[in-house]
Amino acid sequence: MPTPPRSTTRRKPAAPPGDTAPRRLAGIGDAAVEKATGHAWEHWLRVLDRAGAARMPHDEIALVLHEEFGVGDWWAQMVTVGYEQARGLRQKYQSCDGRFQGNASKTVPVPLAVLFDAWNDPVRRARWLPGADLVVRRATPGKSMRITWEASAGELATNLDVNFYAKGPGKSQVALNHTKLGSPDEVERSKAFWAERLTALQAELVGEATAPVSRGSSKRAATAPAGSRMAQKVPPAKGRGPSRTVPPRSAQRRAASRTSGTTM
Repeated sequence: MPTPPRSTTRRKPAAPPGDTAPRRLAGIGDAAVEKATGHAWEHWLRVLDRAGAARMPHDEIALVLHEEFGVGDWWAQMVTVGYEQARGLRQKYQSCDGRFQGNASKTVPVPLAVLFDAWNDPVRRARWLPGADLVVRRATPGKSMRITWEASAGELATNLDVNFYAKGPGKSQVALNHTKLGSPDEVERSKAFWAERLTALQAELVGEATAPVSRGSSKRAATAPAGSRMAQKVPPAKGRGPSRTVPPRSAQRRAASRTSGTTM
């Protein structure tokens, strides 16, 4: 009796137990990764394991993804970060330079130009972000700002990359990335701080002040959760104007220098 011909269609191998659960790495879910790269996270984890990525530096992993698998530059970076997180090579929120970063965003019912001006104009900014110790390094109207945060902290200062987007008639969005942070805990404090301040910005822009303020007075300075470098206030030196926000670590360093008789 003739043997029936074998099917030439290859069956997809069954996924190992636990491989079917959706993943979220580098803040990105399976659906977004698959849409952008053609494969979900589990595929890329297996591919990079076979390529020996666990022993490679960040840039080399991204290069393998780009050159050997055709992943675009930005997505190669994101897949690399996700792989490093999944394999314990990178902590949550950690960037490729070893520091940490967090982000926050807010959509508000005002035109883009109004939102940008609320950040760029020092007087308007002080209404929702009072006492901030910052230096604006670069501002591109309606697009972006590059800011040194806690500028007086010297080498302990951090960076803010702030971007602005139009979201339709009378609506816009601000999205910020806070980089050069020191730990995952510091990222969590930063995210909580910016969530609070962006809510205050929204209230300011739509005229919903959280507390009545008499004309000519200033609002209470915002404080981050206890332990944050952004929370400590120091009194002004004689003749040097109002107090400002100074991170505890930089304040400690200054105190140590005064005790030793050196200057910063």
